[in-house]
Amino acid sequence: MIQTVLFRFHNICQRTDKFNKEEQIDIAEEIKKELNSRGEWNEYNELPLEELKDKSKKDKGAKRVLRISKILRCDNYGKIELNCKTLTPLFIYGANNNLEIRSSSIKGLMRFWWRAANCHRYNSISEMRKEEAKIFGRFYKEEGKDKNIKSKFTVLVEMIKEKIAECNPNNNKSEINEKYLFYSKASIPNNDKFYKPGTAFKISFIFKNKDKNIINEVLKTFKILMLFGGMGTRSRKGGGNFIVTDCKGIDEFNISFPEYYTFEEIKKFYNGIIDNHKMNSNLTKKISNLAEGNIFKFRTEKKQNILKEMENKYEEFRGNKKLAELVGFGIPVNKLNKKYQNNNNRFPSKVIFKIMELEKNEQFGYFIKLGGEILTDNKSDEVDKTLNEFLYNNNNS
Repeated sequence: MIQTVLFRFHNICQRTDKFNKEEQIDIAEEIKKELNSRGEWNEYNELPLEELKDKSKKDKGAKRVLRISKILRCDNYGKIELNCKTLTPLFIYGANNNLEIRSSSIKGLMRFWWRAANCHRYNSISEMRKEEAKIFGRFYKEEGKDKNIKSKFTVLVEMIKEKIAECNPNNNKSEINEKYLFYSKASIPNNDKFYKPGTAFKISFIFKNKDKNIINEVLKTFKILMLFGGMGTRSRKGGGNFIVTDCKGIDEFNISFPEYYTFEEIKKFYNGIIDNHKMNSNLTKKISNLAEGNIFKFRTEKKQNILKEMENKYEEFRGNKKLAELVGFGIPVNKLNKKYQNNNNRFPSKVIFKIMELEKNEQFGYFIKLGGEILTDNKSDEVDKTLNEFLYNNNNS
């Protein structure tokens, strides 16, 4: 099968020197893995390119395979590879609740964080989406007609070293250390699985042309996801934190991925994102954002098991508050005081728990406080008061 895929990609790429034979083999293997993971490897993948093109005119299945094959067209620039490692438990699932890091999940998270980092630059959602579509693509209707702007890049995911455990198969026998932060996974009996810290995976970005602005924006957005967000369920409570350990193909671009960070470096990167933003943009009220947020270093003398330390402080703080006061941390609506229960547009938690490696076997923690109104009945001041009490009491920056 690999030979067939390689043959097809050789036909696609034969008029360009952007992929040598070794690179074509690597990419062919990645495409095969991606198709297999989606359950989309079928007889059409055995066909040479010209025969596949002919069949695609009448057969939808062949047309779909042809579309996927066009990931590598003659105008493609090439690929950038980022080797990654999880720092905290990762709860992420695909079809049938199977443990899986999907390309579509990565792209969806990047789209969210692009908005969080850029919404303050625009005066309307339509203006923002127009710029967003130039990078991520968009399908929409205009004057009754379907419009499709194609994404400028493709994401491929390859698992390198999987460290998998069950969340809580035997009630309180979970391998998850942070049972309070990950309550729904660690303290309630279930057979779900998760990726343990130390799981290694590779993210490959394949770009359709050498537009340095687009490539820089994609890499910057992925770095924002890594430093300020996380992957999967419970990502706002510290789940799915990861770090880029090695990269290939980014030397000529403006974004770097060092293996270790200091809090000061992360804060400088944060401030660089929000410099010169439009404070009068109403999108910062409607969309979770960094421009009206803040970053706080977690105060502790310890260098390991930092997320557990953050959990202890969080549990202690919550124990002294009423549920209605904790709405900013993402308390379910049905658990709130009646005066809050009509707020159907309530945002998730505005505070994100983060872990980063300072050096080998040493970590530090920090909090991201997102901007954006959390309630629709002008209770934001009350919410912020409680959030700030927690953040400043545990702040060391």
